[in-house]
Amino acid sequence: MSSITELSDQLLQDLLSIDPKAPITDNPLQSDWIFLKESENRFIDFMKDEPLPPDGNLEYGPALYLLHQLPEAVVEILKYMGMPGTDIRKKDWGIWMENVTNGPGVVAPDGTLYLETLYAQLDYHWTESLVYYLYYRWDRRADATFGTTPVTTNITGQDQLTIAIMGDWGTGNYSDQGFPSPSTLVGNAIKNLPPEEKADITLHLGDVYYAGLGKEEMNKLLKHFPRSAKANFTLNSNHEMYDGANGYFGVALANPLFLKDQNNTSYFAITFGNWVIIGLDTAFYDSSKLYMDGALYDTNQINFIKGLNIGASQKIILMTHHTGMTADGKDLTPPTYDGTSVKKPLFTQVINALGRAPDYWYYGHIHNGIVYNDQSVAGRYTCPSGESPKLRCVGHGAIPFGKGTSLHSGGTTNPEIDYFSQTPMPNSNPPTKLLDLRVLNGFATITLTSTGIKEQFYEVSAVNGTTKVWNNG
Repeated sequence: MSSITELSDQLLQDLLSIDPKAPITDNPLQSDWIFLKESENRFIDFMKDEPLPPDGNLEYGPALYLLHQLPEAVVEILKYMGMPGTDIRKKDWGIWMENVTNGPGVVAPDGTLYLETLYAQLDYHWTESLVYYLYYRWDRRADATFGTTPVTTNITGQDQLTIAIMGDWGTGNYSDQGFPSPSTLVGNAIKNLPPEEKADITLHLGDVYYAGLGKEEMNKLLKHFPRSAKANFTLNSNHEMYDGANGYFGVALANPLFLKDQNNTSYFAITFGNWVIIGLDTAFYDSSKLYMDGALYDTNQINFIKGLNIGASQKIILMTHHTGMTADGKDLTPPTYDGTSVKKPLFTQVINALGRAPDYWYYGHIHNGIVYNDQSVAGRYTCPSGESPKLRCVGHGAIPFGKGTSLHSGGTTNPEIDYFSQTPMPNSNPPTKLLDLRVLNGFATITLTSTGIKEQFYEVSAVNGTTKVWNNG
């Protein structure tokens, strides 16, 4: 795998301004280094095709090894910041990478695709985004100012409301093995929905890559956002926190595209008939490693929710970046350890904040499209309507991914799942092995009447166009 030979000028300048001889009384990265070491141990077993330990996150498994491949001056600063050594041997990495590069890649349990192509898991730019995270975690003064002036939009005068939902979409446009990028295909598909399905609102569930920098928010989100709806929203996310959310608040939310509807604030509400749609920021105050778990302990947002005075007869649709359960639909996402105490899983935090379970919960974060049913863990909870909350993952807007190995067994989809993305991506001409394991990206729409809801998932192909693949009808 390629390694970074030069970080961005500003990041390099910021890093090298750190005095490697200054005493450290309280290392803010201590728990992060532990997490990366746990993730590396998990990845080592993944490379050996052995059962995976519970700790760490496979996505960040190669991180320590790759950080040690950065320029020597940067490595020395990272060591001063507490970076441990790597247990991945160069020989073992080379053998594993040779197997990856000689084949179509490797698919992880949630569909993450280990491949060297742009935005796949072995794209070396992810290492730079990790360095941004480490720097901004080190220097908390660099974080953006959290907006606290949320907007509640009351929509009246129409019989139905359609919302197009896309998640993890911020890659910008590029050539993808000769095809338009998935973000291009998804954005165009939303703009070109037929008149009866045209979106009144387009909502992005967060993630602009690689680190949510201001220039990335401009070039990969704002520049290409499908501007066909009357209103537009975008949520904060783990990747946008990697530069302290400065790009998100300072560029994305400050732009007229979002400013009118969000007022430079990362949480909001929309009311329509009997429906309350709530968008929340589960990233800014998340103390988990790499902002991966999500958190909802912020009193501003909780007070905002309480101030909505939601009645028992009203239905709630929740929008967040972070997930409510594991990808396979069998358990809640694990509790968060912030270095001092164990915090409840995000699902529990949401119920505590709302005072009830949401009727529908749409989120991204996992790069997949998944519809969970009442057999999932959500079936343990009941909404005021007497039904179980419906959870949907719409994180497949742009990132290359494959058929998640934990979502099916022997070709049979998990009983907790009604649908997940698994349609093979058409290959190019001439064909390339780089597309052999990839599946189609997509998005979702919801259409509300005063009391009813119609949900639809779409997959988008450069060859076959847009296909409606699941609906709740």
